[in-house]
Amino acid sequence: MYWNKSNISYDILIPPLKKHVSELDKLEAKEYFEWYLQCLPARISYLSEVSKCVLDGSFDSLIPLWHWFLIVAKIEKTPTAKLNMIKRFLNKQSNPFINEIIDESSTQFSLQTEYIIRDIGMYLGNVFVKFSDKIKWGYHTDIEKDSFANTPLLTGFEDAKFTPPFKMEFEPVHMTKVQASNIFDNTASDTDLYNLCLHWVSNIPK
Repeated sequence: MYWNKSNISYDILIPPLKKHVSELDKLEAKEYFEWYLQCLPARISYLSEVSKCVLDGSFDSLIPLWHWFLIVAKIEKTPTAKLNMIKRFLNKQSNPFINEIIDESSTQFSLQTEYIIRDIGMYLGNVFVKFSDKIKWGYHTDIEKDSFANTPLLTGFEDAKFTPPFKMEFEPVHMTKVQASNIFDNTASDTDLYNLCLHWVSNIPK
């Protein structure tokens, strides 16, 4: 049991999957992507209701939303079973930093916080899509490419420092969780998500 599943008061969204997203075949990945997009309006509406924030698709709306998140986010002690799983994985890789990683993994977000992060990530994705018609929801099925195979993400970003420009993808749920991780070292700020957007705006083609 990798999370304490008690005390969840948030209306969670459960994907209709019987296996890990990385194991989906192309048809299943397509169906999952279509389901994900269909869920966006309802999840954003629910997030707005629960947070009491006006989620109008603007970058500015991310500041009060993240302020609310930092208030309700909870961390908990990582269960021993999960730590042992991480340790076995690191041992197989002969990772020299195993002790440091285990120490950093000793706490985790509560399950409810994980669900909230996902909904905020879904909203973050729509903020970018509303901001520029060059940014679209998409996905790829190449499991050799990266860990985001079959996962809904944003396409259309480019790094203009390369010739030709290097095409970039943005997985909003993952990037939201990266910002949320600032909670663990007490460096989180209301503007973390907003500043992330300002950084990525520079990667939208003119």
